Amino acid sequence: MRKTLFVLSMLSIPILGCGDSDATAAEDQVDPAGVWTFGIVVTVANGVCAGDEGDASAHPITITKTGSAPPYSVTASGFLGVTTNVLTGTFDENNRLVISGSYPEGGGTTSPTHNLIATGPDRMEGTETWNWTSASGSCPDSKSDVTADRIP
Repeated sequence: MRKTLFVLSMLSIPILGCGDSDATAAEDQVDPAGVWTFGIVVTVANGVCAGDEGDASAHPITITKTGSAPPYSVTASGFLGVTTNVLTGTFDENNRLVISGSYPEGGGTTSPTHNLIATGPDRMEGTETWNWTSASGSCPDSKSDVTADRIP
């Protein structure tokens, strides 16, 4: 179950009130390429994950981009601290990162979609919607708040 895999972080991970609706995009174009610490806090947990609200994790995520101008195709790797856990998507001219995919977790499969706004050159904020499924149950339509800070 997803709850057992979250590692409470010693980092301060602020909980965003309303996901990315409160975030204001940076005025200048942000370069998404680099290593970011993704702080994730579960806000809605359904199914067998009910009760996981408040669980937090933080992992370094490496974002690579292709293209010479936005929208860039992006690959983000390192979810749950595993380099082969990869999500793909785009980073557009409005400084919005949208990535999705799936990876193994806790005897099942997690399928997340991240929707983040770069609020500055070194910060992104937004939400993750996710489902977790296994032979023993599922966690449909669950949600987390996400902050991402660039690692210098």
